[in-house]
Amino acid sequence: MILGGLIAFFNFERDFADLFYFISGFVILVGIAIIRWKKKIAPSARIIHDKDEPLSVLKMRLAKGEITKEEFDKIKEDLK
Repeated sequence: MILGGLIAFFNFERDFADLFYFISGFVILVGIAIIRWKKKIAPSARIIHDKDEPLSVLKMRLAKGEITKEEFDKIKEDLK
C-alpha cells in the first residue's frame, strides 16, 4: 500500500515526460544559439573574401570567354 502511494505521489510517467520535454527544449535552444552564432561569424568571413572578389569575377569571365586576355590584363591593372 505504501509503495502504491509513493508511485501515485511521484507519478513516474509524468516526471519522465517532463524530463524529456526539458531536455528536448534545451537541445533545441542550444541548436538555435549555435546557428545564430555561426551566422554572426559568417559576415566577417565574407569581408575577407570581398577583397579578392572582383579578381575572381574577372577570372571567371575570362574562363567563360566573355572577355579576351588583353581585356583581362587591362581590367586587372585598373583594379590595382
